[in-house]
Amino acid sequence: MGAVARHRGPDRRVPGVRARRLRLAGREAGLRAVARDPLFQTAVTWQNRAATRNAVAKIAAGAPAPGSRQRQRKEAVASYWQRYCAKNGFLTDLSQATFRRQVT
Repeated sequence: MGAVARHRGPDRRVPGVRARRLRLAGREAGLRAVARDPLFQTAVTWQNRAATRNAVAKIAAGAPAPGSRQRQRKEAVASYWQRYCAKNGFLTDLSQATFRRQVT
């Protein structure tokens, strides 16, 4: 039966599956928060009304879609967010940042 049979529950079949699902849920919540931001929606609307209608609004509303369609919507929101962050000089990923303790 192997190692898979020793674990109980759907999240314990493969080590790290539950942690990965939690990370993905956090990312999806982050994308929804970005898509709900009125300033982000305005910026995308100015650039591409169809993207706002077909991707941003649907991610913001949490509208379900088949796997590939939902992935395309998420990629569109993430792409616009990354583009706007890069143009404004913000880090798009905290893993790229360095933190220093400042003593005052």
